[in-house]
Amino acid sequence: MNYESRIMNYELYNFINFKNYVLFVNFLKSYYNGVVR
Repeated sequence: MNYESRIMNYELYNFINFKNYVLFVNFLKSYYNGVVR
């Protein structure tokens, strides 16, 4: 039980990190486009 919950927490942590990474990349793209143009 403890082991399974640990795996679930790890997957949730990776999912949140991935979403934050995508948001950060989109922010960098829009910022770069705003500076260049």
